[in-house]
Order: sequence, then structure tokens, then C-alpha cells
Amino acid sequence: DPAIAPGVGSPLSGGLSTQQLIDAVSRIVECRKVIGIDIVELNVERDMRYMTSAEAFRLLVAILVGAWKAKTGRISPITEGKW
Repeated sequence: DPAIAPGVGSPLSGGLSTQQLIDAVSRIVECRKVIGIDIVELNVERDMRYMTSAEAFRLLVAILVGAWKAKTGRISPITEGKW
């Protein structure tokens, strides 16, 4: 949604919210089936106040935490003081 993520190549209204995307991707990562990731369509020239970059960062952190959970069985390296 351009209101949340204006800095993309083709902004369209009515898509997933950031939290819905994070929830879905986290579940996929926790299944240990992911071998690589790529965040695409981030266009910093259209990214007002770095809104899209911040959401992409939130997504990346969720992916890394999900991978941590899948590998170690622990909840979060952040809450456990591992970072």
C-alpha cells in the first residue's frame, strides 16, 4: 500500500499490510525450507522519509529471527541477549 510503502516500483493499494507479510514470511522461514532471500522493488528515489526502507528492514529482521528460531529452537536472539 503506498500509504505504508511508497518507495516501490509499482505502488498499488489494497495489498498485504507489513504485519501480514511479516507473519506469513516468518512462518515460511520457521519451516526451515528457505535457502535464500531477496528483497526487491525497493526504490529509494520514491521512498518518502525512508518509510519503505524501514518496513523492508522490519521484514529482514523478522526473517533473521525466524531463521534463528528454526535453527536453535529458541524464541529470539534479541530477547535472549545474543545480539
